[in-house]
Amino acid sequence: MKKIILLLLLFCFIFSFSSDVPILFIHGHKQEACPWFDKSGVNSGGWSTWYPQYCKDSSIEHITSMIEILNMNYKGYKPGNPLNCDINSKLKSTNNYTRVIYNYSYYMPDTSMGVIGSNNNLECDYVVIKDGSIHRKNQISQNEWVYGYDYSKDPVNNPPPIDGKSWAFNLAKFIDKVLYATGSSQVDIVAHSMGGLVVRAAMKYYGCRNKIRKVITIGTPNHPFNNPFYEGLWAVVAKDTIWMRVGENWEMSLTSGDLITFTDKNSLESKPFIEFLDSFPTEGLSTIAGNRGIPLNLFNTVENDKVVTVSQVKLTGAVYNAVIYAQHYYKNEKEYSLCTSTFTTEFIKHWMIDNEEIEFTGEITDYGFGVVGNKNNPTSKSIRLLVDGEDANG
Repeated sequence: MKKIILLLLLFCFIFSFSSDVPILFIHGHKQEACPWFDKSGVNSGGWSTWYPQYCKDSSIEHITSMIEILNMNYKGYKPGNPLNCDINSKLKSTNNYTRVIYNYSYYMPDTSMGVIGSNNNLECDYVVIKDGSIHRKNQISQNEWVYGYDYSKDPVNNPPPIDGKSWAFNLAKFIDKVLYATGSSQVDIVAHSMGGLVVRAAMKYYGCRNKIRKVITIGTPNHPFNNPFYEGLWAVVAKDTIWMRVGENWEMSLTSGDLITFTDKNSLESKPFIEFLDSFPTEGLSTIAGNRGIPLNLFNTVENDKVVTVSQVKLTGAVYNAVIYAQHYYKNEKEYSLCTSTFTTEFIKHWMIDNEEIEFTGEITDYGFGVVGNKNNPTSKSIRLLVDGEDANG
């Protein structure tokens, strides 16, 4: 009997300081615009960021931070039923068990169009004209307008992206499903890339702020793109559909021309879409940026993860703004990818699940989970990951 009591006390101690809410893992921008897409035998749709699978037999293509946490059943976290979800998914009740994980795609299964969305609070200031160039609406005759975020010259046959779905609305509805299925009052969210903006828009415009406890944005462009060379290159090589180019890309100001702005219909304030997203979850947001990048200027002075710059990721008001030596996407190197690195896994475990405060002090400091950091600025709360002896600062 004493042994049983001791084990129960130990179980209660282990779980008493850890989180007790479901965790949602969310992907970023995907040109496939759907949860599942067979590309050379591997899913390249939304679910693939955190749960990459071979299409033939659904086996795992590589291990991500989400999969690692599930494999170790960390603090009792297990897959939701189903694990991979979209807006149409029907969740099975967990009988009030809240330590479950869902891998959510906000894109529509039928690849139909949409935008991140503002619940009709914002109007885009720009439009594409007849020669294909982009102009401010108030600087060119409406007779020249052809297509844009919220305008189409032929709305019946070629509706604008705003007439489609809202990814933030889809997320808001899914959060409600998770709360109902699990009996929880809140969720935690780990979001990669543009997915972080979807989360922030859901908090700002779709009533989700108090439904979300903690958020980690990973490689998220929390500030607008503003590098004409890189954006021009993106415009050439990207295979985004036209509704994506003037939809979610404009919401990120991802164009090779002007910095795309939106106007709030109530305040009439005009600025990039991202800069309106000023809501934070109830217990804080942290960011993780990567700096294993490519040269973005002549002197290679702009830290980036090959897609998003470090300065774009960092947020004033974040609990932690971490920087690790990793790139935006997976390329057969676990420790060099933001969604698979040891640091990302351990940060989710320690800050989100265990609710630990992480102290970044000293020049080279072991943070207790196999990661060392180099702090040049004691107020920056930024860290570096040392991989195989290769210093991230080097």
